[in-house]
Amino acid sequence: MKVRTAKTRHQAGLTLIESLMALAVVGVLLGSILPAFGTALERRHLEGAAAQLQTDIQYARSQAVAANAPLRMRFQQHATGSCYVVHDLSLIHI
Repeated sequence: MKVRTAKTRHQAGLTLIESLMALAVVGVLLGSILPAFGTALERRHLEGAAAQLQTDIQYARSQAVAANAPLRMRFQQHATGSCYVVHDLSLIHI
């Protein structure tokens, strides 16, 4: 009596279910990471603006000391954003 053995097929790829599960895991991970990335990006913008303001204040101070003249900084806020201006008070005659 001959016994036949079943030949097994070797799979070389992923099934559709495995691919969809991996895609779902990646989607959940991205969904949890993206809000944190947006917060970090906003923080970097704020830190950059603060560093620029600090540099400008130091520069204005050094210019005031070098010219031995007072300077004034004026901050303005508008609906479209905010800005600041450095005024040389030695040019203003009252």
